[in-house]
Amino acid sequence: MIIKRKIFIAGSGSALNDQGVKEFFDQLALLTDRVCSAQNGQKLQALLYKISHDQDNNRVSHIKVVNGSLKVREELEYEIDQKYITEKITELRIYNGQDYHNVNQVKAGEIAGVLGLSKVGAGTAFGELDSLKSDQHQTALKSKVIYDKEVNTRSLLKSFKILDAEDPSLEVGWNSKTEEIQINVIGTIQLEILKSLIKERFNFENRASTDDLNRGLQNLVKQHILEREHRGILTGSPLTDLKIILLTGKSHNKHTSGGDFKEATYRALRQGLEKSKNILLEPFYEFKIKINLDYLGRVISDIEKAKGSFEPPDVSGEQAVIRGQAPAATFMDYPLELRAFTGGKGIINFKFGGYDLCHNSEQIIKESNYNKNKDGEYSSSSIFCSRGKGYTVPWDQAESKMHCL
Repeated sequence: MIIKRKIFIAGSGSALNDQGVKEFFDQLALLTDRVCSAQNGQKLQALLYKISHDQDNNRVSHIKVVNGSLKVREELEYEIDQKYITEKITELRIYNGQDYHNVNQVKAGEIAGVLGLSKVGAGTAFGELDSLKSDQHQTALKSKVIYDKEVNTRSLLKSFKILDAEDPSLEVGWNSKTEEIQINVIGTIQLEILKSLIKERFNFENRASTDDLNRGLQNLVKQHILEREHRGILTGSPLTDLKIILLTGKSHNKHTSGGDFKEATYRALRQGLEKSKNILLEPFYEFKIKINLDYLGRVISDIEKAKGSFEPPDVSGEQAVIRGQAPAATFMDYPLELRAFTGGKGIINFKFGGYDLCHNSEQIIKESNYNKNKDGEYSSSSIFCSRGKGYTVPWDQAESKMHCL
């Protein structure tokens, strides 16, 4: 009757005061026992939904078992970057808030903290379940971490990598050129949270401001295009919204050696950028603002000042809803401003809206101080060989010396 939704079970209690919670779940377990018992005999299906770290900095993988069961010392296999990794479960924990007790086995329908998995990330599925990694929120801003010189950079990076395991959207990385730690965030509120989190947990003070070219070699070019994030020539920022077509190419049995196609791919991409019209883009937020009709004029004026755009307001009674988009750089602090002048009654929702034309590109290019000709990793010049020696040819003269055009 319950499965067929003929009967609905109701219970009462208070999670805040820890009243009736155990009784509620006891009854739920009793009423769903038959379903879970049938699932326990099946092959393992489980989903890792969260990574955390305990007080001893042990990595805890929070897993929900959908089918089958998990046992201590059991081996789990998962895939990372097209490689299969097998690790052994060393401990199973049942959590109640920050407290927990150890068990030897968890069954279908149960949630547990698993120790022993060192590389697997949130959203990973075990067995025939779909991964949730594609559902990650996209971030709009890249920030660098500013910290005192006395702080050990390697230790700080390690701390951020711990947070990155818990929230992969941070995409924590080390920029070897600028020698700085970089993170991706949604907006300033998340930056404030990160500041507190870093100080509280790690005691760091953070101030985040086929014919011509065989198929194998064609795939090699594709691999080198996709294997890393490439830089543009205006500010050195990541390339986006770009379509790349491989037209032709040649290899030589004698003169082509390992690594040549990687080098040639990077230089060809850079030369293509030099020959094209480059446009600086910036991240945009899509927003939805709900306010009292009295504030409509003010909000519209604020959107225009922020170089944003919006659809005609949807007015119903004394309420108005405005939908639109605005640059993340000019609009990231607007939730705080809206809350202030509406007395906390204004509501705004953000989500990453992709990239669009930068509203102040000349200023940004000047402030970036990026010199495309001095970027050692990305050169637009070509290397040619004559009489056994290599020599450099500028990008605008290279085509006249190419044999396969």
